[in-house]
Amino acid sequence: MLATLCFLFCGTTAKAQRLAVGTNALEWYVTAPNAQVVVVTGERTTLHFDGLYCNKPFGKDIRLASFSPEVRYWFIGRPFTKFFVGGVAGFNEYKYNRKDTEHNGYAYTAGLSAGYDFLLGKKLSLDLSIGAGVARYREKDGDNGFAPVPMKLGVSLIYVIE
Repeated sequence: MLATLCFLFCGTTAKAQRLAVGTNALEWYVTAPNAQVVVVTGERTTLHFDGLYCNKPFGKDIRLASFSPEVRYWFIGRPFTKFFVGGVAGFNEYKYNRKDTEHNGYAYTAGLSAGYDFLLGKKLSLDLSIGAGVARYREKDGDNGFAPVPMKLGVSLIYVIE
């Protein structure tokens, strides 16, 4: 109630949050359907939610499901414009065979990312991103530990909905 009164009588203006959707072409290349949702959270910040699912890419016995939220800081002062750095976290569930050993489990990841956005139009941009971090993994056979991992490698097309 107090917030409503302040809004009506204190001359505050409301600003709509910008929303964008996208997809990573590199993940599609390895037959991993994926989607991205981006919310502008401030003048220089955005919150990204990336998800993908991959089952038997190129006929290989691999399964991967991943969800990775990321916070980005934009240096130019406007989201979707030029250089950014970010912090990425994630949850991954996987199953694959390597050197006659089955790996079946899940991993929590955390790391840093950086990239550049090219404006292609008023509502369209090309997002290039790369990142690295560490994974805490646990497999169903009891094996667990930490490992360095690539966190991001993206060539994404982003469409701003507003």
